[in-house]
Amino acid sequence: MGSKQKMSKLHLALVFIAVLIISAVVLILIISFQQHSFEVLNYISVVSSFSVAILTILYVFTTNNQMSIMKLQLDEMQHEHILKEQPILLLDEPKFEIQRPNFYYTPPTDRFSFKSIYNFSATLINSSDDPAIVVRIAVLITIPQIESPLILKTIPVKYNFLSAKSDPKSIRFHFTGDTKGALFNAIRERKDVTVSTFVCYKNTSGAHFAIRNNYCFNLYLLSSSNKKIKSFADDGMNSLQVVQIIGNWHTAIVQAPIKYKELLGKLRELKDNKDRYIEFEKVFQNVRDDMASLIDFKDSLVGSLYDDNESFEFSPITKAEYDEFLKNSMSFQELISDCKNDKNSY
Repeated sequence: MGSKQKMSKLHLALVFIAVLIISAVVLILIISFQQHSFEVLNYISVVSSFSVAILTILYVFTTNNQMSIMKLQLDEMQHEHILKEQPILLLDEPKFEIQRPNFYYTPPTDRFSFKSIYNFSATLINSSDDPAIVVRIAVLITIPQIESPLILKTIPVKYNFLSAKSDPKSIRFHFTGDTKGALFNAIRERKDVTVSTFVCYKNTSGAHFAIRNNYCFNLYLLSSSNKKIKSFADDGMNSLQVVQIIGNWHTAIVQAPIKYKELLGKLRELKDNKDRYIEFEKVFQNVRDDMASLIDFKDSLVGSLYDDNESFEFSPITKAEYDEFLKNSMSFQELISDCKNDKNSY
């Protein structure tokens, strides 16, 4: 785009110079004629100079025009060569796991919370004949709410190099930001929860690509992650069982802050006292055990996801769009920097 603008400005400059030369020649001829100093030799000299100037301008104009066309053709050939290497990275067998509610303490944010942790897992496949470099994979969960949707983000998965036809890689994302059971409320109200995946990467020639896709829950194929419960794992759980489990979990999360209000106050009092650490740990575990007793279904729920074919999008992107994605990926880490602490907290 920049080279086209430069060529256009050059063409305008050449036209302007030609107009000035023509105007100057005409003016000289008019003045000479009016002053009766007009001579044939002078006329021939002026016309010759004028012709040389015009031919020079036409030559420069034609040469620049040809150079412009050649540059555009070269850019197009280079672009086609770069895009010829198109690694296709796909996320196969996506699954969504909902862990049973639990009680957590996150030290960096000094926060107690009653919540479920959600996990998205899939297999990353590069089945193409071209390698991919600087691969970034991000996943977002959009949960509808009355006012505005809750968007859960997590730390992206990174690969510096994926060889052509490489072995499938298992990837997993953890989401810890739903502290009010918004997901459970959406499922109970039969609202669509969307899991969006973003895969951005480069080929070895420097071209940038992006693959976007959206998934929805298949509520009726929720099953237990515990393989020992064969009736659930083999036959699936009917919608009534799912609603009852989700309802029980949602109720536990919503009522917990009120039910354990006094114990939460005591924990806040104890957490900064190193001498009372054992007492803090005991009270924390009592709350966790008591909450577990309120939950009927102790295992995790694994939901089947189905993708909307119309939402799948594979396209080349600009370097600016790629850089923007990397920038947003960094912000994901800042937003959930306490994610790992939730896993390892009390």
